[in-house]
Amino acid sequence: MAASALVVGLSGCGDNVRGSLDETEQVTAAILALGDAAGGGPETFQTLFVAGSAPENRKDYATAIFEVVGEPDVSGDTGTATVSVTRGYGDSQAGDSVKGNSASSAAPAEVQWTLQKVENEWKLKSAPLQ
Repeated sequence: MAASALVVGLSGCGDNVRGSLDETEQVTAAILALGDAAGGGPETFQTLFVAGSAPENRKDYATAIFEVVGEPDVSGDTGTATVSVTRGYGDSQAGDSVKGNSASSAAPAEVQWTLQKVENEWKLKSAPLQ
């Protein structure tokens, strides 16, 4: 919940707010920005990743919810975070399973994501969905 508030607080604030966040908060913000970016165009999605590492299945990211579990680990220009990924949210093809009304609803998966600081900005290097 606090992570969601962090993203809401960052909306539209640009570099001024990003500069006031500590490194772990910047990593968390980079992760949480992925859902909105995936729903936009491919160029926006790719800007969140280290060059050449953006996955091709952008639409799968657009229908997922991401939540950082615990606090990211930052060491120099690299970071890792445990991310809870709930897939199928908002997918009109999924029907009731999206709403949790079906035994086939996917349980959230906890996965390890890696990030790298590129030109003073945290970018995703590896962001598996499962």
